[in-house]
Amino acid sequence: MNVQYIASMASTGIALGALAFQAGRHSETIQGTVISVAQMEQRVSKQEDVLYAIHGKVCGIESDIKHIRDKVCPKSI
Repeated sequence: MNVQYIASMASTGIALGALAFQAGRHSETIQGTVISVAQMEQRVSKQEDVLYAIHGKVCGIESDIKHIRDKVCPKSI
């Protein structure tokens, strides 16, 4: 075997090992990003639920106030 052949095989092995390492690092980063995005979506969903609940209560209070106002100050035709 030639020394040049062994050196090229060793450098190829090191390059492939480095590529595999970098791919692993990037997959870890992507996985962490996916998890954080999923958590943010859940947080937004919970916030929307709370806002809809508040909106429903405000609409109910608004209709109660209109009902009370119509009883206290009836409109004359």
